[in-house]
Amino acid sequence: MAENENNKVALDDKSAKVQEKPKPKKEKKEKKPSKLGMKLKNLKSEFKKITWATPKATFKSFGVVLVGMVVAATVIGVIDFGLSSLFDFLLRTISF
Repeated sequence: MAENENNKVALDDKSAKVQEKPKPKKEKKEKKPSKLGMKLKNLKSEFKKITWATPKATFKSFGVVLVGMVVAATVIGVIDFGLSSLFDFLLRTISF
């Protein structure tokens, strides 16, 4: 009988422990951000990923672009002058 009483006490202890557990509090429903809000949040995170060039690298790139433009303009000018001269020559030699 002592065992039955111990079992009852043990069961009572277990049920007491179950009852002592705090009930989970109801969580407040979080508002889902709107599509615009999500896009702005993503935009902000993308802006944080940008790495800007140093001023030294910027001026170096500017120099490369400037030289490239001068070279391209010169080549186009020489071709234009040559074709114009050729066209004038052909017009003078061929008479209508």
